[in-house]
Amino acid sequence: MGGAFGRGRRDAGVPSRLLAAQGNGPVGAVGVAICYELSDGAALAGAVRGGAGWLLASANLDPYPAQLQEQFVALARLRAIETGRWLVSSANTGPSLVVDAQGRVRSRLAPGRARTGVMELQPLGGLTPYDRWGDAPLLLLLAGALLVRALLVRAHAHGERAHPVADGVGIVDETGR
Repeated sequence: MGGAFGRGRRDAGVPSRLLAAQGNGPVGAVGVAICYELSDGAALAGAVRGGAGWLLASANLDPYPAQLQEQFVALARLRAIETGRWLVSSANTGPSLVVDAQGRVRSRLAPGRARTGVMELQPLGGLTPYDRWGDAPLLLLLAGALLVRALLVRAHAHGERAHPVADGVGIVDETGR
């Protein structure tokens, strides 16, 4: 018996949130998050790049108060918007819901009781800017802001006077005024 689990080995597989469909099944490829893996937007964007047409989040939210359960709903809405995919969230004590690609909760089961719901979703294709670039634009913006701040601190340390402007950023002319 070979493979990752053969002969006593317990090696982890490739880290992926993509559950690829076998054949031409009705659900297609799915991006899967278990519990607070839903907080990892980059992993779900990777699943979408790999072909996921929708997202599934499954969680044990029983020990958490209502406020943290609503945080889980907010994460579900955020991931649906980021990836441009519908998201189905299933939880043992709620909330279980379907979120569309624009982050709207389309269907929701009441928490705290055993229930079964039939909910429709729409598998989608294409990539959002977040699917393509992830956090890179935000990191570039942060780097640019830090560079501007460093230049302003350096100018101030060298005794250059800045002319104030409306937003509080100074402009230094060649005479230092």
